[in-house]
Order: sequence, then structure tokens, then C-alpha cells
Amino acid sequence: MAVGAEMLAIVGACRVQLDAAAWIRAIRIRAARPASSAARCSHGLPRQENERKLHAPAACRLDPTPPWSESMDLLPYARTMAAYNRWMNERLHEACAQLPDTRRREDLGAFFKSIHGTLNHLLLADRVWLGRFTGMPFRAAALDQELYAGFAELRVERERTDAAIEAWSATLTAHDFAGELSYTRISSPQPVRLPFWRALVHFFNHQTHHRGQITTLLKQSGIDPGVTDLIAMPAAELA
Repeated sequence: MAVGAEMLAIVGACRVQLDAAAWIRAIRIRAARPASSAARCSHGLPRQENERKLHAPAACRLDPTPPWSESMDLLPYARTMAAYNRWMNERLHEACAQLPDTRRREDLGAFFKSIHGTLNHLLLADRVWLGRFTGMPFRAAALDQELYAGFAELRVERERTDAAIEAWSATLTAHDFAGELSYTRISSPQPVRLPFWRALVHFFNHQTHHRGQITTLLKQSGIDPGVTDLIAMPAAELA
């Protein structure tokens, strides 16, 4: 996809973390632009990512061939999961809003300790992965970094990021799923190379994993999060 001067200015101005509003605006601008062969490499990623000479260890050199028939179209999967992610996050934040802030911040023994900590991690991880997919890195200091202290602001930024994820998923092509994704971990400088399809499936699976933790904490706090099954999502959400 073509990257305009305003996009480069945003990325170049980064030091520790991109300004969230500018970053999401840039993601949306980029998602709205058609792909061009000049700006994309052979596996559908931005050219600057293709030119990164990352050498993953043997354990990360995975067969990029998807374990399914070549005739299977994964585009509906990506777009369905992007819609499900938005739908569930809307309902999850609505449920969390019923709790006092002290309870949302209380250490309840989850991996990221509290409901607030887990919600922040989910948003941070989604922005990190979306940045990897689009070639616009989101700078994060740590996986438990608190992006937003206030619940209201966190909720608004969650909605903005979910919209960006849906916009990006709408730009994917079958060619993308046959490619690879290269990136560097947050927790270590070790470079990683993965089949694109594997990274994308992990992206959506990670969201479901941590939302499941939050629904458990909500139930323990006396809040019923309701039905969370993908098949319960109204068909209109996919429109």
C-alpha cells in the first residue's frame, strides 16, 4: 500500500510511543488506499518491511504453506473475527462499566492482575500487532504498560482501534495469506519470522484468550457478561 508523506512524518516522530490518535488516523488512511505493486513486496507487506534482513532462528522458520486447501478463502475469517472483536469489546466494556473503578483496578490474580490491567494489555497488544501487519510499528515499553489510566478514555481508544482493525481487515487479499511477517519481539531483541496466516490467527486468538479472563473476573465480581459465542453475534454486525 502506498505510504504518504504524512504517514512517514508520524512514524519518524516516534520516540517511545506513537501518539495514539495520529497512529489510528494513519492506519485508517492507509487502509483506505489501494495497494500498489510498487509499494508492496511479494508477500503483501510494505516494501520497507520486506527489505528488513531479519534472520529468524530455526525454530521460527516455519513452513508458510497454510494447513488447508489452497482453494479455501480466509478473507471471510479475518473479516468475521474483526467484527467479532469489535462486537465483544463493546459488550465487555459495557459490563466492566458496571463496576466501580476500585474493583476494576483490584488485583484479582489474573496474568495482568486486574480487569483494568487486562483491558490495557489487550489494547496495547492489538496496536502492536496491527502496527506489525501494516508496517507502522506501535512503540510499547512493556506488555503490561498502562496506555490509559481512565476507564472512559480507555473505552474510547478501544473503539477507535477496533474500527482500525476492521478497516485493515477489509484491505486484505488472498495473496497476503501466502506471505510471511517479520518483526522483533517487545520482550527481547530476537527477530521473528512467521507465516502471515499464523500471525493473523494468533492475533485474533490472543484477543479471545484475554477476553475470557475478563469474563471470569466479571462473573467473580457479580457481573454477567452474557453470551460470548461467536455464533451468537448478530448477522447485522458483519454488514
